[in-house]
Amino acid sequence: MDNWFLLDEKESISLENVGLITNFLGGIDEDWFVTVHVCIENAASDAVKAAETIAQCTGDSDENEMRNLLKRIEHSFKKVNKI
Repeated sequence: MDNWFLLDEKESISLENVGLITNFLGGIDEDWFVTVHVCIENAASDAVKAAETIAQCTGDSDENEMRNLLKRIEHSFKKVNKI
């Protein structure tokens, strides 16, 4: 997914701020497909990081830390659903 750029480098990734570098099929559908998936990956990135940390947890891990990691995942999924 390296076929995109930010239209305004000062702004964050959003549906309105992602442009396609090369359009292989020449249609709006392709632009929208890539844009949506770039935004989904961005919104879900913290969930992936939290899940990687959870995977390292053991029975001795701090319950509050694990709860916070699960909340990060939940928050990321909510961000994905808003796209």
